[in-house]
Amino acid sequence: MDARHVTRSLLLALALAGLSVAPGRALAACKIGKMAELPVTMTAMKPMLATKINGADAQFVVDSGAFYSLITPASAAAFNLKLRSAPFRITLAGIGGTSNAQITTVKDLTLANIPLTNIEFIVGGNDPGSGAIGFLGQNVLKVGDVEYDLANGAIRLMRVDDCRRTMMAYWVAPGQGYSVIDIGDTTPMEPHTTGTVYLNGKRIRALFDTGATT
Repeated sequence: MDARHVTRSLLLALALAGLSVAPGRALAACKIGKMAELPVTMTAMKPMLATKINGADAQFVVDSGAFYSLITPASAAAFNLKLRSAPFRITLAGIGGTSNAQITTVKDLTLANIPLTNIEFIVGGNDPGSGAIGFLGQNVLKVGDVEYDLANGAIRLMRVDDCRRTMMAYWVAPGQGYSVIDIGDTTPMEPHTTGTVYLNGKRIRALFDTGATT
């Protein structure tokens, strides 16, 4: 979810497909629109998204814990992407040590038949495995509120207006229980979804990271 929108609750198992909130269970002013639905396939506990880079097929891991999207150097070379120095010093750390990252711009990136233009990627890191060439991070996801419905193979980008006090769990039958937690405010530099959870009764902060397999 993004700071530009008013929704501040992470709803467990949220599935806002094709929707308007049910009458009598939401404030009349609440408006929800689906900007895009990204079909994902769970592979080795990672949400994989099929895309196209300048018309050629490419697969990424959707990683809500990554502040920026990343493509490996080998894949950047395979797709003939031009590299340039990062405008700010970005250092990538790994088993082999640290290195300064480079940047590339994908002129045409297609997600679920939706064309995006001039999308920047950090170039670096290691092969993510499972056939992926990199990670899609918050610079792509933060265009709207995000609904992670991984059990049903979908990540949806939503536009939400005036829904702060709305009961968003529209799929819950009357009398059925559900869980809601508040999430933290976000900024362009801290776009991640974080919240307060309890571990053995101890209050801790948690980051909800689709790129973490455990």
